[in-house]
Amino acid sequence: MQNVGPVRWYLLAVFGLLSAIECIVYFTFSSTPAASITWLGSDEADEHTIDLLLSWGSIFFLVAAPPTAWLCSRPNGLRYTLIIGSFLSLLSCLIRLIPVFFSTLLMPYAIYFAHTGQIINALCGPAVMSTVSLLSSLWFPQNERVSATMIAWISNGAGFAIGFLIGPILAPSGDAFPRLLICESLLTVIPFVCILVYFPGAPKG
Repeated sequence: MQNVGPVRWYLLAVFGLLSAIECIVYFTFSSTPAASITWLGSDEADEHTIDLLLSWGSIFFLVAAPPTAWLCSRPNGLRYTLIIGSFLSLLSCLIRLIPVFFSTLLMPYAIYFAHTGQIINALCGPAVMSTVSLLSSLWFPQNERVSATMIAWISNGAGFAIGFLIGPILAPSGDAFPRLLICESLLTVIPFVCILVYFPGAPKG
C-alpha cells in the first residue's frame, strides 16, 4: 500500500467527528425528553413522540443503506458518500431550527419539523456506520487497520455518550431547548466544511 503520510489521521479524525455528531443529532430529543416535549408544545407530543423521533434512525437507515452501498462502490465513492451524509446531517439541523426563527408562524408545527429533521439525519446513518471498514482499508496499512476501524466505530458510540451529557446541560427546560438545537447545528457545519474542502475518495496512484 502507498504511504499516505499523516493525512490518514486527519481523515480519520474528520470521519470520527461526523460520526459522533450524527449520533448526537440522532439523540437530541431523547437526551432531554421532558424539555423536548415542552418545546414541541403540541397536544400530540408525549413520550411516544420522543420514541418515534428516535426510531426514525433505524427505520430510515434501512432505506438509505442500499444506495449508500452502491455509491461507495463508485470511483471516489467514499468522498461523495461523506459529502452527502454530512450535508444531510447539517440540513436536518437547519430544518429543526425553522420554528425557532419563525416562532410566531411556525412554532405550532414544530413537531413536524422535528420529525422531518430526524428522518433526514437518519439518512446519514449508513454514511458513517457502513463505511468504517472502507475508510480503514483505503487509507491505512494492514498493521493499522484494526486500530483505525476501532477508532472510527467507537466515534459513533461516543456520540451517544456526549449527546446524553450535553442535552440536559444545554436544555434543562423547554425554554432553553432552542439553545441545544443551535449548538448542534453549528457542530454539523465543521465536518461538512472539512469534507468539502479536503477528503479524497482514495489515495492517489
